[in-house]
Amino acid sequence: MGYGWTTSNLTTVNFTYNGSIQYFPSLTKAETMAILMYLAELKLVVCFIKVKAHSNDHYNDRADALAKVDKDVRKCVGTILNYRRIETHLNHQSLGPIKQATKDNLIDWSLSAKWFDYNGRNDTTTIAHSKDTKWKIRCSTFSLPTKDILHQNFPLLLPADKLNCFFCNNILETNDHFWTCLQLRTTIVNIFKKLGQDLIDILANNADKHPLLINDSIKYSKTFRWAFQNEPIHPVVLLLMRSYITRDLVGIFRSHFNTTKAITTFYYHSSIIVV
Repeated sequence: MGYGWTTSNLTTVNFTYNGSIQYFPSLTKAETMAILMYLAELKLVVCFIKVKAHSNDHYNDRADALAKVDKDVRKCVGTILNYRRIETHLNHQSLGPIKQATKDNLIDWSLSAKWFDYNGRNDTTTIAHSKDTKWKIRCSTFSLPTKDILHQNFPLLLPADKLNCFFCNNILETNDHFWTCLQLRTTIVNIFKKLGQDLIDILANNADKHPLLINDSIKYSKTFRWAFQNEPIHPVVLLLMRSYITRDLVGIFRSHFNTTKAITTFYYHSSIIVV
């Protein structure tokens, strides 16, 4: 929603200002913002006179024209609805860890949304892209077809005494255990070491700033340190493997690129998440 103001008592010049507000806009919020910006810009002591709208007052009409910022109200409504959708989504009982990670500010939801929509294939209708999207959705919603889920759907096909992990055969196979099985740790460590080294090479060739700090910014980040230092796996790594873009990972890119566009471009180029 737009707002604006203009001066009416200066004979040689008129000062004007306009802007816009978002996230639950209202007339009161817009008018209050106009007043605050008027006081901040000109630092005046003022008195208020209410002018009836559309009363052919020249200066009121001019301020009204300034306030007509070209904004699509549907985008504002869409933002509000998106907040409601994500709140409903995170309130699902199986997504408790993701809701907690959101509260802990570990997930960059803006880039995560772009990643879920990202198509790394050459054709929008390719089967490979459909499989990529299915994998992202299942990983992020804890709905990979692990044995516990298969047992719920097909109890006769997969009986209760056959639900232990395929790899360790000691613990119930679940979407949580899938990423933390000790028998898979070496494989995952080697993957992250390779990803870390690939990312070092990409940043070394394309970074906008701090080229001398690239190696340390990666090998000592929460995303990669655990693999290089043989430490317990960090929660942000589990989020990353579940297709969420973490703030820690974005921080690595942000420390070496000047713009969000460059971060997004080289993030996709690095293919840091294995689909």
